[in-house]
Amino acid sequence: MKAGIFGAGYVGLVTAAGLASRGLDIAVHDTSKEKIATLTAGGLPIFEPGLEKLLAEQHITYIQTAKELVTSCRYLFLCVGTPQAKNGEADLSFLESAVKTICRYADSDKIVIIKSTVPPGTGRLMEKLSETMNIEHRITFVSNPEFLRQGNAVQDFLFPDRIVIGSDDDETGTEVLQLYKQWDCPKLQMNRESAELTKYAANTFLAMKISYMNMMAGLAEKTGANIEDIERGIGSDSRIGKDFLKAGAGFGGSCFPKDLRALASIGTELNEELPLIRETLYINENQAKAVLRKLSTVFGGLLGRKIAVLGLSFKPMTDDVRSSPAVSAAEQLLLLGADVNVYDPLVRDNPVAGAVKSPSLLDCLEGCDAAIIMTEWDEFREILKPKMLNKLKSPVIVDGRNMFQLKEMKKLSREFPLYYDSVGRQRVNTLLTANKIK
Repeated sequence: MKAGIFGAGYVGLVTAAGLASRGLDIAVHDTSKEKIATLTAGGLPIFEPGLEKLLAEQHITYIQTAKELVTSCRYLFLCVGTPQAKNGEADLSFLESAVKTICRYADSDKIVIIKSTVPPGTGRLMEKLSETMNIEHRITFVSNPEFLRQGNAVQDFLFPDRIVIGSDDDETGTEVLQLYKQWDCPKLQMNRESAELTKYAANTFLAMKISYMNMMAGLAEKTGANIEDIERGIGSDSRIGKDFLKAGAGFGGSCFPKDLRALASIGTELNEELPLIRETLYINENQAKAVLRKLSTVFGGLLGRKIAVLGLSFKPMTDDVRSSPAVSAAEQLLLLGADVNVYDPLVRDNPVAGAVKSPSLLDCLEGCDAAIIMTEWDEFREILKPKMLNKLKSPVIVDGRNMFQLKEMKKLSREFPLYYDSVGRQRVNTLLTANKIK
């Protein structure tokens, strides 16, 4: 079976590689000629662990013209962006453009499979659009949302928890399921609106778990509790589960913040209250500020202080800085009058105007009053080495990702005067008592 992919981003390329690895004949098109040229030459326009190797092992055709993709494939996967519009709604312009292109060039019946995250009713809306443009051939729309985590997307696609197919036509839904016949996992069929809303419901629920733990972290600090013990205590309950219970500086990326705002916008449009969604966003948007207040407490303000921000991507194993708490923290530090060094082992360009992007962890720490960990890259564990700590004017570390165990930090603080604060745990402080803050 031959399938075409619209979009050579994270979702499109992972989908292409995954389907090709299971025997499908795959072609990929993107409106960016540069991306297609890069892929044709054997390069990769994005970073995703394991993707380059998997793509190299497959025979995938990269096509410059949309017409060739449409005319050569019966199944067309839409993996285009649905970014957040100014009013919070999902911007469907890229999706609409792709559908119009399919309608323009369709020379036979087509099945369009929407993997992009879209509001409920989008499939029906696209179907109506196609009916106004192409009356000669039948163009059927199916919802097949992706559930991929950046940094683990390849494994998530090859070994998913479930595959969701939304179709108002059982025959078409069953035909699309045949594309996944080699996948051994639950396959759930439902109508389009249910499938579309399932993606939003899944992402917002996971985001709520993170914000819930960050809310509890503030309470843990004030009661003498340890949020990591609480994570273990409730995560051991099979009704709750262990995933997405880690407190920290908040979530970011291209999905959670955008999808929560889009769902809130849907609720507003339909006059349906969604208070948990709005509170989840509120807690998350204030979490980076809460971490920065820990720094301010040490120095009595940040004006004129030089701070090293460790990490720029919203999570490790990706170079994605969209809605990154790390970028937000660096920008807020600048607004508070601090000088800011930033370092990330994977992010190439500097997304923070006014900050100095350092070439290495050692350079980033040089002459700084404190360091704040905003992305849990393994490399940042090196900061506890004396040659790293000695680069700081005073060894002050605020750990926004709880990278280090408290026992480890308490032991270090007995050997090396240290101020260490984290999220939802008691601080370790032998530095102020030793009167060594500079």
